[in-house]
Order: sequence, then C-alpha cells, then structure tokens
Amino acid sequence: MPTAPSPTSPADPSQPAAGSSPGAEAAFDPTPVIAAELQLQRGQVAAVIALLDGGATVPFIARYRKEVTGGLDEVQIRAIEERRTYLDELEKRREAVLASIREQGKLSPTLEAKIRAAESKQVLEDLYLPYKQKRRTKATVAREQGLGPLADRVLSQELDGDLGKEAAALVDPGKELADADAVLAGVREILIESVVEEPEVRALVRTHYGERGVLETKEMPGRNPEERSKFEDWFDWAEPAAKVPSHRYLAIRRGEKEGALRSKIIVDPALIQPGVETLMKLDGRSPYAGELRGAIDKAVRGRLAIGVETDVRVELKQKADREAVDVFASNLENLLLAAPLGAVPVVGIDPGLRTGCKCAAVDATGKFLETITIYPVRDEDRAGRELAAFLQKHAPRAVAVGNGTGGRETIRVEMAMVSVGRVANVEGLDLARAGIELDARGHIVHEDTATSVPHIHAVGDVTLDVALVNVGEIEGRHAAERICGATDKPLSYENLATIMFLDPEVASIGLNEQQAQERRVPYRVAVYDYSLVNRAIAMRNPEGFVKLLVSDDEEMTILGVRALGTHASTTLEAVSLMIQHGRSVRELAELYHPHPAITEGLQDCVRMLLGTSIYKPQVFQSQLRLSRITYGEGEGESA
Repeated sequence: MPTAPSPTSPADPSQPAAGSSPGAEAAFDPTPVIAAELQLQRGQVAAVIALLDGGATVPFIARYRKEVTGGLDEVQIRAIEERRTYLDELEKRREAVLASIREQGKLSPTLEAKIRAAESKQVLEDLYLPYKQKRRTKATVAREQGLGPLADRVLSQELDGDLGKEAAALVDPGKELADADAVLAGVREILIESVVEEPEVRALVRTHYGERGVLETKEMPGRNPEERSKFEDWFDWAEPAAKVPSHRYLAIRRGEKEGALRSKIIVDPALIQPGVETLMKLDGRSPYAGELRGAIDKAVRGRLAIGVETDVRVELKQKADREAVDVFASNLENLLLAAPLGAVPVVGIDPGLRTGCKCAAVDATGKFLETITIYPVRDEDRAGRELAAFLQKHAPRAVAVGNGTGGRETIRVEMAMVSVGRVANVEGLDLARAGIELDARGHIVHEDTATSVPHIHAVGDVTLDVALVNVGEIEGRHAAERICGATDKPLSYENLATIMFLDPEVASIGLNEQQAQERRVPYRVAVYDYSLVNRAIAMRNPEGFVKLLVSDDEEMTILGVRALGTHASTTLEAVSLMIQHGRSVRELAELYHPHPAITEGLQDCVRMLLGTSIYKPQVFQSQLRLSRITYGEGEGESA
C-alpha cells in the first residue's frame, strides 16, 4: 500500500501544459487506438486526421474525399474526429500530470506506467488525486503535526505495535495535541484521506454506485402548488440509477434546479466495505486493523460517497444528454426526410462526373425501391437509355438532381414548359363594357366559341381551351362558319393530337385512361412495348410503348392513342380521322403499315385487342398489357 503523499506541491496544472515535459515519450499518435476502437484500417484513420488537420470539414471529407478515406461515411468520420479530440486532450493532460508529479519528486516508474496506461480522463484524475494541490484540510494539519509516520504504520498494517502507546508518545500541547484521543483523531483524518484518494478504491465504489445505486427523489417543501404540480410524480420516487430513462433523469434535474425536488444516489455501505478493506489490505491480525476499519467506514459513508456520487451523476447527465441529442437528431432526420412534394414517387440523382451518377427511387410512402449508377461522361447514350428505363419503371412524379459538382452536366434535356396557369390575353378589349362573362381568372366563358353576348365569339388565348396556335386557327374557322350559318355542329377536341417533341417524344390523341374512368366509359386497352417493335430495335432505342384504347363493346370504337418513345408522333397519323368519325378498331386492322416503322406497334395493339396477335400478354408480361375496364356491379379491371 503506497503511503499518502504530502499535499505540498506546485500549482495544479488545471490547464494542459503547452509542451512535453522532460521525460515525455515521443509524439502521441492516436491512429492505432482509434483504428482498433472503431474497427477501421489505420490508413483510413490517418487519412481522416490529416484532412481534418488541413482544415477540411466532416461533410467535405465524406462527400469529396471518398477515394482518400476508403469510402468512409459521415458518421464514421465524425466518430474519428470526436475520439481524436478526446485522446489529444487526454494526452495533453497526461503530460501535464506527469510533469507536476515529476516536479514533486514523487514519480516512480510504477506510477508513471499506470499514468501512461490510463485510457480515460477519469482514471487519470484518480491517479493524480493524491498528488494534486488541494486546500488545507484536517489531514494536512495532522501531517504538519507530525502524525504522518503513525498513519503510514496503520496503512501498512504492521503486525507488531501498540497504537495506544504510540499515540500517547505523540501528545504535544504545543501542537494542539492535548491527549492521545487528539492524536488518534488526526491519524484518522490522514487515513480517511488516503482511502478516498486511492484510485482502485474510487473505481470500486464508482462501480457499486453505477451498477447498484438507487436514485431517490423527495419533495422540497415550500414551493408554490402550481409550480410543484409538474414534478409531483417524483415527490417520493426510487429507481435503480442504471435504469433511469434519460428523459426522466433530465426532468428530475430540472426539478432540482427549480427547487421542487432533491435527489440522492444511495448504496448500502455494507456492500462496499468488504471490497474497500481488501484493496486497502486490511489485516485482522494487525493491532492497527480496528483503526483502519473505522477510517474505511467513515470514508465510505462520507467523503468517498459524496465524491463518487457526484461522478456518477455527471455520467448520468452526460448519458441523458447524448440520448436526448440522439432523439432530437432522429426526429430532425425524419423531418428532413419528409417528402417535400407530399406522397408522390420521386427519383433522386446524386451527380458525379468520375464516380457516376447514383439514382435512387422511392415510392409515395418514402419506401426505397431501387438504385442504379449511370456514367454519362463515359457513354452518354447508354446512360440516357438506362435512366429512361429506370424512370419508366418507377414512374416518378418528380426527379431531384443534386446541386453538387456536375449537377448541371448530369442531365441535359430539351426545354419543357410546366403550366402553372396562364393569363388570358384580354387586355384592352373592354369586355366588361360589352357585358361578356369572365371567369375568376379573366378567361372568357363560352360554349362552342359563343360567349354570353349574342353574336360575339371567342377563340384562341382569351379562352380556357387548348393554348395552341393551330387550335386557335381551327376555333376561328369554326366560329366564322357558325356566324355564316355554314355549320351547326359543335367543335370537338377529341381528335386533337398533341405532341411534345422531346427525347423521347410524347404523343397523344383522344381519351386517355384517366379521362375514360372519370367519364365512366367502359374500355379495353392494349399496351405494346417498343422492345418488340422492329424499327425501335433497329434504331437501338427500344425504350417506349404504344397504348390503344377502344370501347368495351362489339364495335370496339377507337377512343384514344398514347405513345412514348422515338418517332412516337407517327402513331397518331393513322387514327386521327378514325377517332373523329367513330371508326372501329377492325377498320384500323385493315390498314397496312410500312416496314419497319413505329406504327407497327399500333398494328400489334390492334391484333392483341382482336385476339390475333402472335404475342401473348401471359408470356410477355413485362412488355405487353391487355386489360378491360367495366363499371357497376363487378366494377374493376380484368385481363
């Protein structure tokens, strides 16, 4: 058992020493320790530390230095940063402690080895505690009175001696040692301090308080009833300290701060006493055993309990804070991951020129579906086809492209206009004076070009109809014919073809499935994939489809066509007039198409509907679809 050191020492190095002390080892390298703790390669840890020392931030390293760190993510890099900071602080404190003890002339090889082996700040401070400058205590006074040697004999548990006679021999009224009891009281103070400052004893007691301690809370009297009510659940509460939930411990701390509660961690001293006696090498055969046992009892119930309880409460607070941060981080993560567009499917693209563009699809609930990596720089055509197939497969309502390096270069598409509403071109027409009815957005209300005022017709961009130049021309011609009495037929938009000349092209005419369902029109639909169209295969661009809608009756009247892909617009030419005149799909079957042509896909849709196609949807499930939609009893879809 080491003897208790003298409290006289240089100033406590509360701040870490600026440089290494004379006996310090070589520069500390935290890399091996961190690599072992986090189960990483040393090279990865060393690379992260070098980047951090160079001023790089954690997000920057995670995003732009993957090839240097071996692909470490942000969580791993931040863990390296935190452990590196802790270990650097620990090492600086270690050198300061060694320098202080060395200056006192009390640094033995054994003590230095223990200090250098300390893996936490708490263990290091426990080792330094006996040598730390402290305020003047009763034990300090006792040593000044010359009672240190007798205390050392008690600590060493010598088998020969007479404590009473030795105490009587040290009586000295001039030193305020009036009798043997005063001498023994001073010796006991030294013994208590020695027990309290023994690192192994503190570690043992700390373990008992952490694992077996019971947190008890009581009401603090004298508080306003309204202020007290929010803490009344803990006015008489007891729970194992190790099992206290973080939110409850923080609430108890808040109650203490507001003066409504008081709390204490309690451990039965009888559970601790035997272990401390063993560590202090108490020997029942020694004549000094009773004195040391009494000192241990007082230390365990007094200063040791207070100091260790404080340490455990600090640990509980730190643990609760970490868990609270984790909860807030999780909630924030859920908030940040919430769909900004609402419950819609989305594809996200993380741009990358060298490492490729990472594409990920999520459904309307946010569930991850699939990811692919495309390489536009290496092969733009292939990347475009792969992305088109990916988008067609998952049908997103939106595509989000990251704004990092290469974001603008990642996807180059034709300019597309998104309609957010248009303003009617009625400025200067003085429509109010004419008495023409307008809707809430200023468009002229009309029926078949006729407005609310007789003999005044509206066409083009003053109405709510399709805002296309050719449509305005058709409406103008129709209005003129009505005014002249040349026609009394209403103008129909059912056979109006619309084409978006993008890549791929998007073409449509007549009803689509949504419109048919809104009008509750029974229909049949055939979908034919471009991968089965010879022309698309020859052009090496087999991504797309042709869709044909017909009425669900014996006539199978053509209702509409939709096409997506290369030369999709050519599919409309054959059916525009047939839709206008209500022709059957059987007449379309008699039409011959040039070979190879995209319109052959439309021809195969016709054959599927008539049951004469050599391609069966049951076989080519991913490339063909044949459905029938009905309403009323048994409403639904059937193949």
